[in-house]
Amino acid sequence: MKIADFESPAIDWLRLAMSLCGAQPGLARRLGKRRTFVRQWLHREGEAPIEYVALVAQAVDDPRVTHFTLRPDWTVAGRRIYSSPHVAHI
Repeated sequence: MKIADFESPAIDWLRLAMSLCGAQPGLARRLGKRRTFVRQWLHREGEAPIEYVALVAQAVDDPRVTHFTLRPDWTVAGRRIYSSPHVAHI
């Protein structure tokens, strides 16, 4: 069983982000990634990886798609990820 079989509310916001960008290929293009990279978020992970949340929100540029809608755990996990010296900041 895949993680995505247990959908979180964040998956709906990820789907909205993809829709606003022209589906998976559009979001992937805006992120400079391949469509398969974005596709696995839906089908394997069930949400956007925490290290891409800020990039997705910026790429979509819609007030409905935020760090917190994409990842409800953003307050804790985002702080931990973005305090790492290995993550590029926007």
